[in-house]
Amino acid sequence: MFRGLLSAAFAAALLAVVLGRYAPQAATVEQAMWNVMTLGLVALGYTALQGINAIRQSANREQGVFLGLVLSFLPLLVVAYAVAVWQYSPNKLTTYQTIAMILGGAAAAVDVFLFSWLTFRTSRGLTLKERRA
Repeated sequence: MFRGLLSAAFAAALLAVVLGRYAPQAATVEQAMWNVMTLGLVALGYTALQGINAIRQSANREQGVFLGLVLSFLPLLVVAYAVAVWQYSPNKLTTYQTIAMILGGAAAAVDVFLFSWLTFRTSRGLTLKERRA
């Protein structure tokens, strides 16, 4: 369940950036770089927490595994929405929003593809061992 809540929170943060609800104002280049670094650390923290959760995922909760997978797609859907806004809207994304979507999309892709594979592989492996015993 933690995986799903974390994915929803990360998707909400990305959506706030895309909609312009969170747009840090940088007076200097250094301040802008600190804003981007903070964004990168948030994406890295999301990826790390999802990785820890994927390793700790229990094989006894198969419904939780599938729910976690479905909710892990939320940040990718926000990134897809941002691409649609960037492509078809007269209001283009700012550089900060574009960088946020690139970093957020990379973190979400790692979560969906790598960690979901790891979770399902671990779950399947434990299920096969239980059947043999």
